[in-house]
Amino acid sequence: MVKKTRATPAKKHMTKENFYPNKMGLLVAAVAVTLLVLICAMTISGRY
Repeated sequence: MVKKTRATPAKKHMTKENFYPNKMGLLVAAVAVTLLVLICAMTISGRY
């Protein structure tokens, strides 16, 4: 019973993840990281 109740939220999470493909999520994450790095580099260059 405990395992079943535990699996329900996981299933909900999976459906939410399936809504956005894994490949798309990875792409978005990569773009976000690159943007953050670029912003950090710009701020550092602006300070110096």
